[in-house]
Amino acid sequence: MFLQFWDRFIRKFSALLAIFIALSRILLSIEESIELDVDGQSREYLVYAPTTKRVHQKRPLVLFLHGAGGTAERAMENYGWVGKAKEESFIVAFPQALPLNLELPSDFKTNPNVWNDGSERGQQSADDILFLRKVVQDISKRYRIDSKRIYVTGFSNGASMAFRVGVELSDIVATIAPVSGHLWIKDLYPQRRMSALLITGADDPLNLLNGRIAKNPWNPKEEMKPPMIDSIIAWAKLLDFDESDTKVEEANGIKTIQYGPDIDELTVIFIVVADQGHEWPGGRRTLPKRISGKNVQTFNATDAIWDFFTMQSLRTYD
Repeated sequence: MFLQFWDRFIRKFSALLAIFIALSRILLSIEESIELDVDGQSREYLVYAPTTKRVHQKRPLVLFLHGAGGTAERAMENYGWVGKAKEESFIVAFPQALPLNLELPSDFKTNPNVWNDGSERGQQSADDILFLRKVVQDISKRYRIDSKRIYVTGFSNGASMAFRVGVELSDIVATIAPVSGHLWIKDLYPQRRMSALLITGADDPLNLLNGRIAKNPWNPKEEMKPPMIDSIIAWAKLLDFDESDTKVEEANGIKTIQYGPDIDELTVIFIVVADQGHEWPGGRRTLPKRISGKNVQTFNATDAIWDFFTMQSLRTYD
C-alpha cells in the first residue's frame, strides 16, 4: 500500500515539477550556460531570455561575439545587451571563442580566446562557423525564436567574425552590425545578400580609422592595418553600391555614411564616433586607456544597433 502511494506521489510530483520548470522558462528571466559538442570539441555559450507575458510569440535572437582575449561572461556584463534584451523582449546569446593553445588555460595576454575571423589568428582546429550555426539551432529548440530575425554583432575580433558570419551564415542570419573590427575574408560569396552596419571610433589606436602601422596587446611587432572604411566599401560593393549611392551626415560628433537603401531596402551604414577609442561606445571600459584610448559615453552603440536590427529581417532576393 505504501509503495503504491509513494509511486503515485512520485509520478504526480514529477509531472508538477516539469510544469513548474516549463512555466519558469516563460515567466522568469533565464540565464543559462550551455555546452555543445562541435566535431568532438566542447564549446560553450551563455544565453539570456527575459520575462515575457506573450508566451506564444516568437522573439528575435541576437548573438554577441566578444573580442580577442575576452569572454562570453564579460561580454554579457559590459556592453548593455542584457538590459536591452529585457527592455525589448528579445533573446541574446554570448558564444565563447577558444584559446589559441587548447592545452593551456585561456589568459588575456598569454593565451587569448580568439575567433577564426579570416585573419588566421584564431585556433585553426576550431570550426567557429559550425559552432555558431549549432548555437542558433540549440537556442531555437529551447525557446520560441523568430527565424527571420536572427542578428549578429560583435566587438573587435568578434566584429570581424560577425563579418564572416554575414557571408557564411547568410542563410540563417538577417543582418550584422560589427563594432571596431575589419572584414578580413576576401571571398565574398554569400548565399543571400544582407544589410550591414559598422561602427568605429575616430581615435581607435588598434583598428585605425584611416589605417597605418599599429600594435596590439599580444604582438610586440607593429603591423599595417587597413583603413576601417575599406571594410564597409567592400560590403557596399557586394551589394552593388558605389560612391554615387552614398549620403553623408555629421552632427554631435557622429559621422554617418550610408549607402542606399536600394530597391530591396538593403543598406550599408558606417558610423564614426568622434574621440572614441577601441572600446564599445556607451559600454564599460574593458582595456586600460593607454591601450585602447578614450571611451566616450555620448553615443550608445547597443541602442543604435538594436534600432538598425528592428528594420531588418531575413528575406530572399532574386
